[in-house]
Amino acid sequence: MHQRPSARHYLLLGGLAFAWDSAFLFVKVGLADLAPIMVTLARTAVASGLLYAASCRQGHNLPSPIGND
Repeated sequence: MHQRPSARHYLLLGGLAFAWDSAFLFVKVGLADLAPIMVTLARTAVASGLLYAASCRQGHNLPSPIGND
């Protein structure tokens, strides 16, 4: 049995579409002014920060460095 999508589902889908499309726009604009490696580093840094914030919000911690128990 299928349920009808709620407004929240449409909002999440719109957010996903915006995030996906904006990535291509930012690469196009960034490559006009910056070297490709700088665009790659910036995208990786932003993604890492977002993933770290999401994991912290869910209560996960980074693993301790090797040798430090």
